[in-house]
Amino acid sequence: MPRANIFVVDSPFHHPAKESFMQKFTDLLYEASDSITVFGANQPASRVKWESVQLTPSDSLLKQSYRFLRYQLRAIKKYQTGDFDAILIRPPHLLLITAYARTIGVPHAVFYAQKPTPWTNRKLAKLNTHITNTILTESESVLCQWGDCFEEHTVIPASTYVDIDNFVEGHELSKNEVNVGYLGRLEEHKGIPALLSAFELLAQRHPEMSFYIGGDGPLSAQTEALSNRVKSIEYNGFVAESEVPAFYSSLDLFVLPSQTEGLPNVLLESMACGTPVLATPVGGIPDVIDDGENGYLLEDANAETIQRTVSQIVEDGSFGRAGDQARQTVEDQFTYEAAIERYEQIIAHLCR
Repeated sequence: MPRANIFVVDSPFHHPAKESFMQKFTDLLYEASDSITVFGANQPASRVKWESVQLTPSDSLLKQSYRFLRYQLRAIKKYQTGDFDAILIRPPHLLLITAYARTIGVPHAVFYAQKPTPWTNRKLAKLNTHITNTILTESESVLCQWGDCFEEHTVIPASTYVDIDNFVEGHELSKNEVNVGYLGRLEEHKGIPALLSAFELLAQRHPEMSFYIGGDGPLSAQTEALSNRVKSIEYNGFVAESEVPAFYSSLDLFVLPSQTEGLPNVLLESMACGTPVLATPVGGIPDVIDDGENGYLLEDANAETIQRTVSQIVEDGSFGRAGDQARQTVEDQFTYEAAIERYEQIIAHLCR
């Protein structure tokens, strides 16, 4: 199996979710490579070399574009100072980096996940598909949202892993009490308005249910107001990393009504705890959830659909069996060892 020195260009903007991904991503790359150097804003795994470069977002498109161009030129200069065998480009809109790699003939791959929000980044990412020919992705279903951009590309899975020793199966199920919850960013695109409405409807119709919400974000105040108004809905605010497994394990059902996703950590972590997930079939979620077997898929993400589907799941009492299958799915497909094998394949393809 070939080994290599890899140069990774990350996003110039810091975000907790991006940093969490970058730490796992580079940890796996390290196991499959001789050395890893990361250029960007999000701290990688501790044993990886890191040049921290962070941009401040600007409201001016012209100023932002200029800073973004300079950032990529700095990344190229950093690459030229080292002895690297390949470049991995994580935000797919780093067009200049990809063009440079292709021009000098260095092996490279671009990581595609859910579409970036700014329309300018989406345009650049789409243009980048005409330059690169190797794509990394957490799940091939994630690429469906990009249309037919990747028909001529080599697509290599680069999915994540769950430390299953940290995420253990949860509490005993009760016929008289059902705990339903959500953990993550409290934002519009996560489907939070519909989730809050659904929880309020369920609280009115199902006194045996309790609802737990963890996380923070722009809709924190709205979430807290609902919690103050409805006794059976508890808002926990930000949940520390050390307390996350216990949060999942306390639930009978986890609800994830996102409008867009890649392959979310919360999905795999909840499943690792034996807590089945009810989710919208977006991004890589349908690649993991077999509806009715190891979890459940929503027809859509409106409040009435969430309320109706949760009620049906609770009434048929299938979430105990689904939770066992959810844990098994993670043990079979998303262990650290399985992920290392996938990343060794990435290195082997690039450095053949």
